[in-house]
Amino acid sequence: MHQAVVTQFDYGMFVTSKVDDGSGSIVQVVIIEIPTAAREEHASKLCAIANPLLGFLHRQNIVERAFLTDDDCPSWVTATQRTILKTRAKLYYAHLKLIRDTDGRLHPTPPLLLYKHSAQYRYNKAKPGLDMNTEISAYVGCAARCGFEGKYVFRMLDAVMVNTWRAYQAVTDIAPWLATLDSTPSLKQLRNHLYRKGSIRQFVFDTSYESLRLIAIQKTIIRPPFFPPANTQRTLGETFFLEQYTSYCRKNSWPIKRNARERFVEDPFLQKLRLRSFVGFEHKAEPIRDVLSGVTPGPDGRVRRKCVLCFVSGNKVPRESRYSGVGVSCSTTYMCRICMVPLCKFKTTDSEWKCCHAVWHERQNLKLEISRQGKRLLENRERNDNDARKRRQHAVNAYNKRRSPTKDGPQSQLDQDMEPTNQSPTEIDDTIRDENKEEDAPMSLNEFL
Repeated sequence: MHQAVVTQFDYGMFVTSKVDDGSGSIVQVVIIEIPTAAREEHASKLCAIANPLLGFLHRQNIVERAFLTDDDCPSWVTATQRTILKTRAKLYYAHLKLIRDTDGRLHPTPPLLLYKHSAQYRYNKAKPGLDMNTEISAYVGCAARCGFEGKYVFRMLDAVMVNTWRAYQAVTDIAPWLATLDSTPSLKQLRNHLYRKGSIRQFVFDTSYESLRLIAIQKTIIRPPFFPPANTQRTLGETFFLEQYTSYCRKNSWPIKRNARERFVEDPFLQKLRLRSFVGFEHKAEPIRDVLSGVTPGPDGRVRRKCVLCFVSGNKVPRESRYSGVGVSCSTTYMCRICMVPLCKFKTTDSEWKCCHAVWHERQNLKLEISRQGKRLLENRERNDNDARKRRQHAVNAYNKRRSPTKDGPQSQLDQDMEPTNQSPTEIDDTIRDENKEEDAPMSLNEFL
């Protein structure tokens, strides 16, 4: 109110600040109106107290003279106080004279931060940054060890965060509370209602955590084709579906890394997602990226994961199968660029058996296709195992047949070589090695003829 009386302003600002570790910053700013009657009442009360003490400074002869002498000061003023008054009075009278000489253009005058000596003022005229730094530093404060520009940026970020916090409180706490009241509450009631409703520190932590969670969502960049088709304009339904897809990825954990098969079966939107395809939104297979999978790449630099469609757990495999209790799965290095799930993309000679990537995006009943793909994978594994077993048995039979003697013929050369001998094991190995070298040596022309 004293500043309003001195400056004759009709409006002012009420500033609330916070102090942490010896440094302060602005929390909120409120614009207030100052009525003329309030200023006059405050000025009358102030003059009743100030005239007996400082009334001698406003005598007409002293103001026109623009300086003080020892005789002008009352007897109760000490020598130290007299020196201070004589020094400050010159600056005060010079300022008052400047206001009067401008025909009221500087009245009301803006409040000054400090008075400077004429020598200091002339010196700083060549260095305007000193005055500006002194003035702005009084309003902007930061405990960080950085330059003025950095502190200013931190202060602006702090102000934005505090305003966001107040707006969040107004929407979530104040608005529902005001709806239940019959009259407008006072400022004290508002403060009591917001007391311990949540600190600015907790709001900053929650906002930062939410921002980091949204940043961590993996987004797919859909590149346009090099030769775009004739009709690349999306319909209203396709645009709305893209917005739904983006909103779903932000609200949920994306990509789905756990129970992906069950989620795509139970969630209606995910069912629609795997079957929906249009220009710029094609379900194409691409290599799995280690950032999305969380799996260490193999020696070839590619990431392998189990296909979500043709995986069969061990308890669903028949007991007579060698995979009972173990399960069977297909390892793949491909995934769908839209669904973000690993799907195998192998080629087969069976025309009725499509790859899991095609089945995933074509068939409506995914539960039935899961059992079919798993059964086909199990049958294929067992058939391959049987073929490998037959090949091994055929090789063993052929080896035994070469070693066994004929009924009428002499003993085989292998059995003759296995007869007891007086040679040591080392000598036997050297003999076998020499014979193998002779057999592998190229045949001469005379021997061939």
